Amino acid sequence: MDVDVGFMLREELAVHQGAVRSLCTTATGELISGGQDAVLNRWDVSQGTPTSSQFSPIFDHNHHIVSLTALAPGVCEECPAGGFVTGCMDQVIRVYSSEGTLVKQ
Repeated sequence: MDVDVGFMLREELAVHQGAVRSLCTTATGELISGGQDAVLNRWDVSQGTPTSSQFSPIFDHNHHIVSLTALAPGVCEECPAGGFVTGCMDQVIRVYSSEGTLVKQ
């Protein structure tokens, strides 16, 4: 039996060299992905097609990135505009500003 769930693939973002392990969206309209390749990728999805708005990849991790979460504005003193937090198999939690700058680990 075929079931139509009403979803259609809008975009495929094939930039990781390994499995994608985590995703999050931020208050500033970014989609962030972390992968088995230890790379963070960020796209501006607030205005439409994300492939035309990819930010520079972040290579601060030494192992698989297994968790990502958005950080709301005002939660962290070093990130007044918000940001995001990663968890990695290297046992380090990293905090990034909304600009993608590492501010704590």
